[in-house]
Amino acid sequence: MRCGSKQRDYIIEYMRGCYTHPTAAEIYERARTAFPNISLGTVYRNLDCLTAQGIIKKLQRVGCEDRYDYMRVPHNHAVCTVCGKVFDFVYPLDADALQAAVGGAEAFKLSDADFSVTGVCGECARREAEKARE
Repeated sequence: MRCGSKQRDYIIEYMRGCYTHPTAAEIYERARTAFPNISLGTVYRNLDCLTAQGIIKKLQRVGCEDRYDYMRVPHNHAVCTVCGKVFDFVYPLDADALQAAVGGAEAFKLSDADFSVTGVCGECARREAEKARE
């Protein structure tokens, strides 16, 4: 898939400096500051291209908006079930153990693994504790 444009370059630079795992809508709002006439469709096409090239990763969860992550180093994700924020963390995954768990190479050839955990972030936990005290 070929993609190359000033808009794509802008999205890459934005993602390089972004650690919040933005949605396409958030990226679109940011890109409009530099390209007032950019369309949401253009942002989605560029995100699809960058995902296909392995430059960014699409984080998909059922019932939630897709989020995007610039791939700096291999890492995993913790997702707050209250506010939806996504946090990076590093936890080593044993590729051989994962391959065995999915039935071995004969049943399924593992090419990538994205390990995610869910819970409540510290900010939301504090808010919930404050509400409980009231």
